[in-house]
Amino acid sequence: MKLLEHRVQAFRHFRTPFTLKFEPGVIIVEGENRDAPGADRSNGSGKSLCCVDSLTWALFGKMPRYGDSAVGDDAAHPVAGADVTEVLQLDSGAIVHVRRTRAPKGRPTFEILGPDGTPFPVSKDASQRADDVHALLGLDYAAFCAAVVLSGEMALARAGFAAQMTVLESVLHLAELN
Repeated sequence: MKLLEHRVQAFRHFRTPFTLKFEPGVIIVEGENRDAPGADRSNGSGKSLCCVDSLTWALFGKMPRYGDSAVGDDAAHPVAGADVTEVLQLDSGAIVHVRRTRAPKGRPTFEILGPDGTPFPVSKDASQRADDVHALLGLDYAAFCAAVVLSGEMALARAGFAAQMTVLESVLHLAELN
């Protein structure tokens, strides 16, 4: 499985829709911290963790910062709700769109669309739906988080900003750039 695009129309604190195209190399996400006037405009505003949260929520209905619990209202922006689509290339080469939406309050919708827009059959039962996604992706929630979030499992996602920056600086060898 290969992540191609991450499309966020609405999610938690994001104010503007965006699309991240996953291409080889390092992806740097820039943004503006509008929640804390006077604070650093970008550094430490939660962009990376929110990107991971919206990615895992779209696919599994869970977020690293909430552990193994299903996430409902906490995924939704208070006005816009939540609407996240993942564009994936499966090992077979087929491209699918996995989309999860939620009104500001209410039940989420979940769909997987094939290359021609044909819906993949997914269970209405949440636990069985998780198995459907696992079968499609070849990864369950824990394995997906271990592959996406550095430091294995969800330890980095649960760590504080200073710990996250330490890992990022060591991975990117930022000290060597000074």
